[in-house]
Amino acid sequence: MTASKRSLPDFLIIGAQKCGTTSLYAYLEQHPEIAGASKKEVKYFDMFSHQELDWYKAHFPTIAEKGQRLTGEATPDYLFFPGIATKVHRCMPNAKLLVLLRDPADRSYSQYRYAQRRGHETLSFADAIEAEPRRLKVAREACQKSGQLLSTHRNYREQSYVARSQYIEQLQPWFEQFDRNQFLFLTSEALQSQPQETLRLATDYLGLQSYEFRTGEKHNAAGSKPSGEALKQIESLRERFHKSVDQLTKVTGLSFDTHVVN
Repeated sequence: MTASKRSLPDFLIIGAQKCGTTSLYAYLEQHPEIAGASKKEVKYFDMFSHQELDWYKAHFPTIAEKGQRLTGEATPDYLFFPGIATKVHRCMPNAKLLVLLRDPADRSYSQYRYAQRRGHETLSFADAIEAEPRRLKVAREACQKSGQLLSTHRNYREQSYVARSQYIEQLQPWFEQFDRNQFLFLTSEALQSQPQETLRLATDYLGLQSYEFRTGEKHNAAGSKPSGEALKQIESLRERFHKSVDQLTKVTGLSFDTHVVN
């Protein structure tokens, strides 16, 4: 009912999953020049795009409440699923896009542990990686047959460990829709080891005044270290991702100097 009095977000944190987007959004919400959404992940463009745009706008402050502040949300699935870049550009062609990425092998394992904790994974990490192509193929075929959105298929969402770590492939559709100056690329490694410096990059990019953030608390972390067998699989994945990481560095300037698995 009040959608006409509300504005669309000024910025989106679009990904990636298990890279620290919860922490980044929680930190940015501390800034007095940011008015947050009703929740961190609105999921409009991946899960609820069948809803009217007014449904999406209802998650953000009214224009009067917002004032001169910025508002935004953080749904890491936006980066991964096909067609979302086009949907976002159609609604918000001038949005600022924050992309938080992590060493892809570490990210894959963190997602695996997340799926385990939620009861979506029973295989070992190595077996889950081996089974992934078959699992995702079955999910795609099921969605094609039923007309279900791929982004709403539980197995595709939960068991896409390697696929979600293929950052270059996921970024390409976004580069086709948005100018490069609309993106800010950050790493979760830097956010963890140098939080104030990393957040300063974000506030500068958003055009906000400098701010001393309260950092240190981990948000949405798995909380356990990998076993010896899992570490072997992580290192194997690191070799597998080596070429794509080199490509990512050339395109975005990012590098993953330290590996933090949680």
